[in-house]
Parts: sequence; structure tokens; C-alpha cells
Amino acid sequence: MVFNYAIRAIAVLIAKLLTWLLAPVMALRFYRQEESKVTGYPSQFPGKLREHIDWPFQWASTFDDCADAMFYSGRMTGVTQAQYDASKWIRYKARVLWLWRNPAYTFARDLGYDQTGLEVTTVVDQSALWDAGYPNTTYRTFTNAYGHRGFLYERQIHLCFQFFFEMVLGYKIPWKNERKNRAMVAVRFTIKRYQKQEV
Repeated sequence: MVFNYAIRAIAVLIAKLLTWLLAPVMALRFYRQEESKVTGYPSQFPGKLREHIDWPFQWASTFDDCADAMFYSGRMTGVTQAQYDASKWIRYKARVLWLWRNPAYTFARDLGYDQTGLEVTTVVDQSALWDAGYPNTTYRTFTNAYGHRGFLYERQIHLCFQFFFEMVLGYKIPWKNERKNRAMVAVRFTIKRYQKQEV
């Protein structure tokens, strides 16, 4: 279980590194299509043509969102819709920033865990505290219909001043409404700041 995951995690880390390095080139290859036709998820703006990373770099982008989501998610503050529509540079920058924010998502999904016949055993579940500003740990193991075993380990460790060291390892089970019914390979280490919330 761990060895199989480790090989996949190394491959995903390499793909993430390539995406971070090559995002300015990858972002040049894009096309426009209605969101649900590409992702299979409901469209944020039904009927609107959205940008998606094109061949041969689709593996580097998100499978569940558009390449222009950095703007449409509200993360590009100070840029109006009119400015975005009028500027090729701003639209290009949005694609690059999205690739940097979510590198190699499609690759991680395609290399991920088949959720067919999923049976989950929860060892520790503090998921209600995730992103709520408290230390927490969640650990699950699972088996699919083919007897393949996997795990998900998530932890947020308080450092100081509401900064947390965050790690996610394993497979992002369950991943719902995904066309290929696969859960992404997760290998993430970050430091984030969270305000305490009521739980």
C-alpha cells in the first residue's frame, strides 16, 4: 500500500515541478469551450465559453475546473471583468497563476485511486476541525472492488500566531462526481494561516 503510493507520489511531485517550471509555456496552449463539456461538472456560467489548457499539456491543469478560474474565483483582486475581457496579458497571467496554484491535477487524478466498490475504515476523524484554526488529524484506510488498498492522512499542526503546517498524503477519498471515478494522489506540504472558527 505505502510503496505503491510512494512511487505515484514521486511521479506527481515531478509532474508538479515540471508544471511550476513550464507553466508560462503551457499557458500559451489553450482553447475555449463550455465548462461542463470539458470537465463534466456543472458550469459556473452555463453557455459561456471558458478557457482550458490544450494538448499536450492538459495533464498539468485541473480536470474539475477551467484554466481561467484564477479570475472567475475572485482571486485576481483589482481586475474588473471589462479589463479581463480586453487584455490578452491578464487572461494569460490568469492561466499561468492557475497552473501554479493547482499543478498537475489531471496527472494526479489519472494516476490516482479507483473508487469502484470503495470500503472505507476511519481510524481517526477530526475533519470537522480542518481549516478551522485548530490542530487536527484525520486518517482513513480503504479498499476498492479490486482489492487495492489505499489511505488518506491529513494533518494540521499549529506552529504559532495561527500559522499551521499542513500535510495531505495518500488519495483524496472520496472524490465525488468525477467522470473516471478516481481519487487524486495527494502529496502536499504547506504553511497556512487560519483564524479560529466555532466548530
